[in-house]
Amino acid sequence: MDINEALKDYGIKICSKTPYEFIHKDLHIKSSQYVKYSSIMMFRHSIVFIHERRMVLIFSILNVILRLGMTIIYVHHSQLLRFSWIPIFAYKIIAISDSGIENLIQDLNVDKEKILKIHNCVIDRYVKPHKYMSDGKIKILIPAKIYSIKQQIEIFNNLNHVIPDNVIIYFAGDGPDYQILYDKTRDNDNFHCLGYCSDIISILHEYDYLLLYSQKEGLPISLIEGAMAGIPLITNSVGGCCEIAYNKKNAFIANNWAELRDIIRSLPEIPDNLWNKMSVESRNIYSENFTFDIFRKSYINLIDSICSK
Repeated sequence: MDINEALKDYGIKICSKTPYEFIHKDLHIKSSQYVKYSSIMMFRHSIVFIHERRMVLIFSILNVILRLGMTIIYVHHSQLLRFSWIPIFAYKIIAISDSGIENLIQDLNVDKEKILKIHNCVIDRYVKPHKYMSDGKIKILIPAKIYSIKQQIEIFNNLNHVIPDNVIIYFAGDGPDYQILYDKTRDNDNFHCLGYCSDIISILHEYDYLLLYSQKEGLPISLIEGAMAGIPLITNSVGGCCEIAYNKKNAFIANNWAELRDIIRSLPEIPDNLWNKMSVESRNIYSENFTFDIFRKSYINLIDSICSK
């Protein structure tokens, strides 16, 4: 959606096989921004952004056979270990993180000249955070799809009965493991399931920390949203997390369950002035790296460079 907004003056459209009336309303896609796929011929002489690696191969083959004149750009979101030859068909590969670039070069043997780094972004909707521990409680938000990759059930299993009474963890989201997590937490004072939230950004300022502890990541939007909101982060070093979260600067980094437990147990000892400093650092990191304006300029420069050739 951000690419579409950034390049709206270029007549860009979002395309899929899904009829517009079935597009989820929370994606906020206008009918004027959307076109339903009808034929590969509709992409003749177009610049095509592809997010699904397998589609790169299909589009590339058809591009050659049918002489469509497409310029194919692959957006590399998460690390790949299979289909290592697929990205080479793209004219340009956009990596959203340094770890993505490393994956492309070292694991997939992609020529670095084909790679362009453009970070993910979120639109700035900053609301000054509430006073730290204003009610004596430390509130931690985990905003993510609830399933095995995001490890919410493992977080509960590893932190239950070992965290301080005044630390409250809130799980925002739904997913395949939601009911299991809900059943585990429904009678627990330290853990609460909020269910699906259509506008996470609107509630971020109510929390003291944002936690993400996944098995794998690209460049997580939820951490960027937390930084935008001026919230200190708690995460691990998978994927591009540490391009947003800097240990003891705006974040606490834990790379095993024992470290995560120690961090959570230490939170009541964090003084106001340190929390405030970390909050400011989160905002600074967001403002210097992940704003929509930076993102938009990068994509406009890319399109202009292609069109000038």
